[in-house]
Amino acid sequence: MKTFNVGIIGCGGAAFCIHLPALTSLPDFFKITRVYDVDYERSSFLSNKYKSITACKKPEEIFEDKNIDIVAILSHNHEELINKALDAGKNIFTEKPISLDISYTRSLIEKAKKLDLVLEVGLMRLYDQAIKNFYKNFLMKDLVSGIIYKADGSDQRTRGSLMPKNFKVYNFNKTDAPIVPSNIYEHQLDALKILLWSGIHLLTTLCEYFQNLVVDYCEINKSRSSLVCIFSNELGQQFTLNIIETQVNVYIEEMSLIGKNLIGNIKFSSPYLLGSGTKSSVISTCGTKTKYDNKVDCKSPFIQMWTSIFENITNEKNSKSAEILLRVECLANVAAKKCVVRGK
Repeated sequence: MKTFNVGIIGCGGAAFCIHLPALTSLPDFFKITRVYDVDYERSSFLSNKYKSITACKKPEEIFEDKNIDIVAILSHNHEELINKALDAGKNIFTEKPISLDISYTRSLIEKAKKLDLVLEVGLMRLYDQAIKNFYKNFLMKDLVSGIIYKADGSDQRTRGSLMPKNFKVYNFNKTDAPIVPSNIYEHQLDALKILLWSGIHLLTTLCEYFQNLVVDYCEINKSRSSLVCIFSNELGQQFTLNIIETQVNVYIEEMSLIGKNLIGNIKFSSPYLLGSGTKSSVISTCGTKTKYDNKVDCKSPFIQMWTSIFENITNEKNSKSAEILLRVECLANVAAKKCVVRGK
């Protein structure tokens, strides 16, 4: 069994708090050999901590290393790095989204297919067994509606508490601005960022299980920090997504589904808070209640994700992550283009 060498680009919260722990817990599958960050101090920290890792001063050192099997792109912007990694013949894992501009997402997915390379996207909710167990309770045709809600004021502080001491959580000032769609108003771009940066895991959970969703309405508040979107499908099922700005240390992310015979609620833990997993409850119309708790360590969706990546690269096939991401980005772009400012 081959152990794949991994080169990491981007040594921020996602690397330190999520992917490094997952990768190092699978030593038979992966070995991290090179890391790069625009802040060399971060790469150097990792090379000092792990003997197998070489700190790079430019990403080309990773692309040009013939021993690297997988490039993990964990940086703020992804498009150019994905393109260069594909040109170098590397399989790729990238954090989500691929791009705010869906034309780039489509072209890079197609390029990976043409080159017969694996392009995986970090949609970790696809691997959360608690979500799969939750949906088994429902007949999709019997669902009436859903309410999806997120309020996250904990991201920066939580990441900071898990990062090495004296490292800033973000270093966006050292990176280029993200590529954005053309012909889009500022409030629509802000809506798109909220949907694809803050709401992407909720949209993933929605798009995985419900087909042919359309956008009925999208509204952003005047400060352009919170929004509401309403989606529906051909079965007449309607889903309301609320993403709101909230106070520091608050984290709420949940979905409620209302069916003809059942009402269900699923609560997600923050990817950065490893103390509790996804939890759900289902109540029948006659009052019977069943609880499903994810007893597996809460890192398991990430470990399952990387295990799946190992299997896909071994078998030279892509998973469904890129396909679902494309659906998510399509839905988000349509919502953003329809978005209006509340009170205007």
